[in-house]
Amino acid sequence: MDAEVTVYRCFTNIKSILGLSVAGWFANWATWGLSAGAGAVRGKHDGVAYAWDGHPDRTAGGFIGGGAAMLGVGVVGIGVSRVLAVTKILQCDVNVDINNCVTRGFRGYFAGIQVSSALVAAGLGVMVYGIVYRKCGHCGGGVPMNTARRRSSIARISRSSSCTCRCTGPASP
Repeated sequence: MDAEVTVYRCFTNIKSILGLSVAGWFANWATWGLSAGAGAVRGKHDGVAYAWDGHPDRTAGGFIGGGAAMLGVGVVGIGVSRVLAVTKILQCDVNVDINNCVTRGFRGYFAGIQVSSALVAAGLGVMVYGIVYRKCGHCGGGVPMNTARRRSSIARISRSSSCTCRCTGPASP
């Protein structure tokens, strides 16, 4: 049998599609977790760079709001994709080739799920970045530590005593 035909049958068979959808769920969940972790690491790095090294300040609220919006749109998209896929499957005529009808519905489901999952991952990463940046970038009551260190009256502030987020030390380049 031709390899191209075999691959085509594998991706159009309903059992294969159901197996691939389960594998896709785990890949998407892993991506969501990794993007949130990456946002936290980068937010801590940039927050400490602002607080200690005098790097430009960023508006954490914008990152949090934008990330929450992307996260919300992604979650709604996942829900809509699932509802539309089930609706498409329920509309299939059992007297016709059910396998062909169901696979067409799953193709649209996969496309919708992947686009929505990308929005969820990006939204989580950006939102967590903003949260951690706000926490680590404004240690010491909202006064950047590079400014506080220059003031003679409070020059003895240590990096760890005023920083509740435990973002100690200068950021590495």
